Amino acid sequence: MLRRQLTAFTELKLRPVLTDVLLVANAFVWYYVVFSLFLQETILKIPGADIFSAIMIWGLHFGGLIISAVAGTFVSKKIEHRQLIILWMALGTLSSLALVSVNPSDIGQVSLIGLLLGASLGFGMPACIGRYADSIPV
Repeated sequence: MLRRQLTAFTELKLRPVLTDVLLVANAFVWYYVVFSLFLQETILKIPGADIFSAIMIWGLHFGGLIISAVAGTFVSKKIEHRQLIILWMALGTLSSLALVSVNPSDIGQVSLIGLLLGASLGFGMPACIGRYADSIPV
């Protein structure tokens, strides 16, 4: 019985599935950390910012996420998933490093960083989810 279950797991090619699960989980953990530590805390502490400034920053962030996800979908059809995921990881690294140089009291810089962080998540997520979907046998 146990041997039959282990054989079923090896037939699923568990290693690529685990790699893809780790990629997706890592993306969501990174996004949660950026979302909660940077965007929520920074937007609340901008001096002189009103509700319209906060809506503008959130709108740029989620707008960049949505537009880059659509663009990432089209790009993932033309580029190999592996190359796109490497590009996505590089973009995520650069956008994370950009957090060091941002002035948290400047609305313009926070808006651009919010846009960059949203775009960096949205760009590669379709390829990552597509790779995960391809690795699961139906």
